Amino acid sequence: MRMARDPMIVHVRTSQPFGSWSRFLRGVGRFALEHGRWSLRVGSVPGAAEGAAELAGAAGLITWDAGLYARAQAIGLPAVAAYNVEFDAPRVALNDARVGATAAEYLLRLGHRRLTMWGVDRVWARRRWEGFDRAARARGVRPDRIDAAWSGGEDQLSDRLAALPAPTGLFAANDGQARRAIRLLHGLGRRVPEDVAVLGVDNNPVDCEFHQPGISSVDTDPERAGYETASLLEAMINGRPIGRPLVVPPRRVVERDSTRYLGFDDPLLSEAVAWLRAHAFEPVRVADVLNVVPLSRRRLEQLFREQLGHSPGEEVRRVRMARARTLLIESRVELIDVAVRCGFASLSSFSQTFKREHGVSPGRYRKAHASPIAG
Repeated sequence: MRMARDPMIVHVRTSQPFGSWSRFLRGVGRFALEHGRWSLRVGSVPGAAEGAAELAGAAGLITWDAGLYARAQAIGLPAVAAYNVEFDAPRVALNDARVGATAAEYLLRLGHRRLTMWGVDRVWARRRWEGFDRAARARGVRPDRIDAAWSGGEDQLSDRLAALPAPTGLFAANDGQARRAIRLLHGLGRRVPEDVAVLGVDNNPVDCEFHQPGISSVDTDPERAGYETASLLEAMINGRPIGRPLVVPPRRVVERDSTRYLGFDDPLLSEAVAWLRAHAFEPVRVADVLNVVPLSRRRLEQLFREQLGHSPGEEVRRVRMARARTLLIESRVELIDVAVRCGFASLSSFSQTFKREHGVSPGRYRKAHASPIAG
């Protein structure tokens, strides 16, 4: 094993210095910090001659550029691709099909029965469409898709957005395309999220938070991808077999105002679902819902099963489990506090419910799913 502090070069995509790229870099930097022997050199390699000279002094390379990867191969430099590239190289992959499925499942939970995806003219975006389509059809919904050009083609995209029935759940291939769709929808006089709920991918703060309305997004966990990519590169540098590529699943949907609207056709069902979700962490019973909405218990159960595929009691459990997963993955909160925050009377009750749902105890789930750079 070579012990010199040679630089691990990370080739920057200068066109995207923020968002998921910066989070990917944070993961690479954390790996280098934890493993001590690496220094990082982050930059855009300019010309071929200068690039070759710079690479010659490095221990390894992480890059988005196919040409730079080929140059590293030619001089025998260990190199890996950053995630979501479209050339053949060792990498840590993002589970794009699962990203699409997560988006469909989220929009369906909001009550949307009319689903559309736009932005499918990239290889990875088509994988997201496949997951989105498959998950929606499993719930009896046939989603549509908009094939307008990724860049340009705004007239075609505007025509399709104008024709979307209200309410519709719109899944954009990434946050930039979600932002573009919202701009065009506003220009058409369409309300977001009341007419069209818009969901992006990457949880890029520049696109999602510096925007009105804030854009809900599937967090793809680029920090973990960066950390694991650096780990893969170290294995190659040290001559260890790299085996099958690691596939990083999405973490969760980060909800903001672009989707905060229930899309059920029945207003009483929307009211019942909203009330249950708001009170799910309290000692709540189905009878409590019936005090809020003028429905019989039989009709309430029927609407839940028709539109959500499960009972009101199951909805409460799902909401509690979603909060539990978030707390386990993204915090160091003690298990007993997780149980209390999720509405359980005891740790044993929480643990039994969680294990029945996920097949493992809360502690094991945290260990298996927490990001390697979780604070």
